[in-house]
Amino acid sequence: MLRFDLAGLWPYRKPQLRLDGVDWGSLWTARGPGHQIPELIGKVTSDDKKTAMDAVHDLYRLLVSKDAASTAAVPAIPFLVELMTDPDNMSRSTLLLLIADLADVRQARGGRGDAQLAAVREALPALRYLHDDPESSIRWAANELEQNCATSPAS
Repeated sequence: MLRFDLAGLWPYRKPQLRLDGVDWGSLWTARGPGHQIPELIGKVTSDDKKTAMDAVHDLYRLLVSKDAASTAAVPAIPFLVELMTDPDNMSRSTLLLLIADLADVRQARGGRGDAQLAAVREALPALRYLHDDPESSIRWAANELEQNCATSPAS
């Protein structure tokens, strides 16, 4: 019997299926409904540096807000972390800063802000190796991430 290794044939199928499993249109960003999030996450994987960087900048604009946490941020965080662990990602330093800034929710505490910070803290062990990255910008962003995750909640 011939068997196919579907993960080997379509390595990006599983993340795409997980992205499709989220009702992004019902989630909110700093600029409205989150229906753009899955497409932008897909563009972060681009081999074209400008396309990948533009997607990260657009995600930053949609997901990071000092006033209120975005409901789309929490389900987006695992995807962003997964992309960050790809050493060939063309936007690694900016992507890591996006993740770090998603943890900086001091003014958006309560409910969504706490959930957002918890999601980044949960992913932190998968990113700690970046403190030893050869790129200084990655090491700096990894320190920012640690500092933002270590910040105690406001009382």
